[in-house]
Amino acid sequence: MRSLVIVFLFLSFAFSQKDAIDYQLIIAAPQKHEVRVKIEAPVMNSDTLTFAMPAWSPGRYVIYNFSKNVFDVRAFDNEGNRLQAKLADKQTWKIPCKGKTKVRFEYSVFANTLDGTFSKVDSSGASVNGAGIFMYVAGRKHLPVTLKIKAPEQWKIVTSLKRNENGYYQAPDYDRLIDSPVEMGRLYVYRFEELNKPHLLVFHRPVRQEILRRFENDLKKVIRFQAGLFDGELPYSRYVFFFSLSPDLKHTDGMEHLNSCRVLLRMDIDSIDCDANTDPDYDNLIWLSAHEFFHTWNVKRLRPAGLGPFDYSREVYTPSLWIAEGWTSYYAYLSLVRTGIYTREKFLSELASRITRYERDPGKKYRTLAEVSILTWLFKGYIPVYEETNIDKTTYSYYYKGLIAGWLLDILLRSKTGGSYSLDALLNSMWNTFYKQGGSDYYLPGRGYSEQEAEAMVVGQIGEAGGAFLKKVVHSTDPLPYEIINKAGLRIKYNNTRKRYFIEKIPDMNESQKRIWRELTGAEE
Repeated sequence: MRSLVIVFLFLSFAFSQKDAIDYQLIIAAPQKHEVRVKIEAPVMNSDTLTFAMPAWSPGRYVIYNFSKNVFDVRAFDNEGNRLQAKLADKQTWKIPCKGKTKVRFEYSVFANTLDGTFSKVDSSGASVNGAGIFMYVAGRKHLPVTLKIKAPEQWKIVTSLKRNENGYYQAPDYDRLIDSPVEMGRLYVYRFEELNKPHLLVFHRPVRQEILRRFENDLKKVIRFQAGLFDGELPYSRYVFFFSLSPDLKHTDGMEHLNSCRVLLRMDIDSIDCDANTDPDYDNLIWLSAHEFFHTWNVKRLRPAGLGPFDYSREVYTPSLWIAEGWTSYYAYLSLVRTGIYTREKFLSELASRITRYERDPGKKYRTLAEVSILTWLFKGYIPVYEETNIDKTTYSYYYKGLIAGWLLDILLRSKTGGSYSLDALLNSMWNTFYKQGGSDYYLPGRGYSEQEAEAMVVGQIGEAGGAFLKKVVHSTDPLPYEIINKAGLRIKYNNTRKRYFIEKIPDMNESQKRIWRELTGAEE
């Protein structure tokens, strides 16, 4: 076994090292799909310490009850004497510790699910997502933490965090701990720099150089474009893309993290030709990478109220996931078309595909966009196999409608202001208002924005037109105002034979339409 200490970057909150909470992650028998976690916490004059497992994980708004995979729970004092570990509820243990200086709390976790939320451990390696592995000490999430990993000697270990000269890393809090996934095993790591920051691409098999060069080049375009939408800088010291790419994957997934992301796709990377316009696998790879990377700003830092710091014990409701996820999907497409990775025809085809998906969904008649953002905790959760429900017919994806809403709002803003304002400008204003100038807490600079604050920024730019748009698109079940796209020289048509929508350019655009089309896509005409 080898031991790697991972202590996360400590920014500006100067707690003494004696207050730190020390974690160990031990993988002694990976073939059993089990890990052992040990947490050592100072008592700090408490009579009782409370340890809790999150019920959900940021970025996946579902109550997963991670504690169902926890077993063999034990507690000890600083002298190694056994302490009572009393189960208080489904995810919480209380440890009496009056007169003690430290408590060591330990438990095992079963981990054999590979996706963006759960963890998987086997003889080939480990993909660790922290929310389902690491408990927190109630009332102490703000304290710095250390993490020591004991894993098979031959495994390589990669995280989004850098080691200092002593081999130690330090985190300001528990939230940052579980927002930093760890990948272990036989890994192939490729490095490039963009905007003076290192970026790592982590694969489970080697990638041919001609594919790697093309993919890196496209990622660099995406990174430069997205950074330019904000302040032109990258808000991290290092970023890691974790890729799990295999034809044998059970499903595809993606997950954003503060300084990294996971991309899981059912594909063979050796068979792609690196053209997103003609190769569906490469299209999925570069689009999902662009989507998750845009979350570096939108939702990880520029965030709705409640999404950082987090209450992991229960649902955290927000009506603004259509901004957090829908706009992110829209900007993934903009990232590809404005950098030349997509043709303009491909861009319109993708938008039309999303419109078709949304318009086919019967749930749009019953729920507003704000409501499905709140109700995600229901329709993205587990439904017992024996329960018959019609929830798939009464809800829909805020990703799709949120994307369409972002596109329509972008065109409306550009039209009403003569090109002086846009969704780009709105995002930049929100970034400056709520992240850069919004104060700070123990978690990150800035603060979460409310639904009212975000909508007020739209109304502040285009007045009644903005209010009417939000009322219709976000707060009603009325049909979407697709006529707005005419202002960009576009029109939408439905093909009865193929049962899908198409978007086409209007012949002989006027100057205003040409301008908006050019601004949206970077087109020259």
